[in-house]
Amino acid sequence: MEGETFGAVVKRRRLEKGFSLRELARRVKMPSSYSHLWQVERGEGTVSEETIQKLADELGEPVDRLLQLAGKVSKDVRQAILESERASAFLRTARKLRLSDADWDELIRHMEELTVCKGKSVAVDPRITK
Repeated sequence: MEGETFGAVVKRRRLEKGFSLRELARRVKMPSSYSHLWQVERGEGTVSEETIQKLADELGEPVDRLLQLAGKVSKDVRQAILESERASAFLRTARKLRLSDADWDELIRHMEELTVCKGKSVAVDPRITK
């Protein structure tokens, strides 16, 4: 749902899956008790990228969406930015352009086509529809 917070999405999906706080905390092996998950759902606690990945798996929610809602960037994206100053420039430009999701999808398709033309092999992101 549009405009939901990280905690609200976790709570909604937990309830839809029929998990209690205790059960979900156990499933994702949260280092603390279920009370920490309760705080996260209320927007009062944070979790690691690893825990977000586990929550995404258990709740059937895209990990990138949960990371974004939690204000985090995945390790692979962070590494891509750190490897090239041009990556940062690219992202700043894209931000200024205020690209829509459809624009991003089209841009990714063009990048994949470019790599094919250059004879490079890329793993297509399965979230992008063709």
